[in-house]
Amino acid sequence: MKASLVLACFALAPTLSAALAIKEDAAAAPKYVSEGFKLACPKEEYQRYRTILCSKALSECETDWCREHEQGWKKKFGACTQYGCDANPYEDDGKF
Repeated sequence: MKASLVLACFALAPTLSAALAIKEDAAAAPKYVSEGFKLACPKEEYQRYRTILCSKALSECETDWCREHEQGWKKKFGACTQYGCDANPYEDDGKF
């Protein structure tokens, strides 16, 4: 019984590690960014979004005020929140 459990773990390990690697790559650089996104969230606006919402101070803050402040900004930025803080949809456009 223990041997079959160990074999099952070894069989699933490569699949899980591959899935995690793909997920990390997907977050770093989106494969396709639509023109609609670029119209709704220009490069300067996305930079502003990352400056305000992706800061260490806001991400570490856990008070109710911080959560309300963050939600308010997310509503204002709208389309810019699609890729979050980790991905960079303007990565291919040169220096960000």
